[in-house]
Amino acid sequence: MTRLVIFFLTVILSSPPQASDLKTGYSATYILSTKNIKIGTVERTLIINDNGTYSFTSKIIPIGLGRLLPSIEREQLSYGEKIKGHFIPSTYFHKRKNKNRSYQLQLNLLKEKTDNTEGNPSLTPVLDELVYQAQMQVDLFNKEKKYEYLVQKKHKKKIYAFKVSKSEMVKTSFGNFLCQKMQRLTKNRHKTLTLWVSAQLDYVPVKIELLSKGERTIALLEKLSPLD
Repeated sequence: MTRLVIFFLTVILSSPPQASDLKTGYSATYILSTKNIKIGTVERTLIINDNGTYSFTSKIIPIGLGRLLPSIEREQLSYGEKIKGHFIPSTYFHKRKNKNRSYQLQLNLLKEKTDNTEGNPSLTPVLDELVYQAQMQVDLFNKEKKYEYLVQKKHKKKIYAFKVSKSEMVKTSFGNFLCQKMQRLTKNRHKTLTLWVSAQLDYVPVKIELLSKGERTIALLEKLSPLD
């Protein structure tokens, strides 16, 4: 169960209602549950400053029976820049109560941030396990053809690739939303990740489902609000 909750830190996306290309920040709350038992909340805050810098935080807070699993309590922080619709992280922190399992990454230190013409990133940045989610949201907003990201996972890099599937209606305490179904491509059919993202909420994932080793963990959107 702990492994499932850890993974949700890296799959939950969110954005403010009526935002445009994530130009404004937001605050969001999700409820985590497994076997219909609530075990925690995920609190997320994205701040995009006028000078182009951003900060993105995500916290798991145990509730109910989740308090019996104190190791699920953790925090992710991503800092960097947003240039022409591209998030370029510079520092990423993964904090846990067990300090031996906390770590920090320095990213894109040798990358040229812009070219000399359009002001677009000249190279594809290496993303961290948190901000790639915000980048996917921007790409969905812009109707990109591919949803594929190079992500640094502690000591190694991985490709995170998703496909767009059918649309479905998803019911939550926050409301009912028609969502596109996004599935992460994987060779392991026993470990799957599915997100239901809403165009009505600028592709905030309304529901996230992780299947791993026969256990299913679900995150449902509970609160969402923009930040000025």
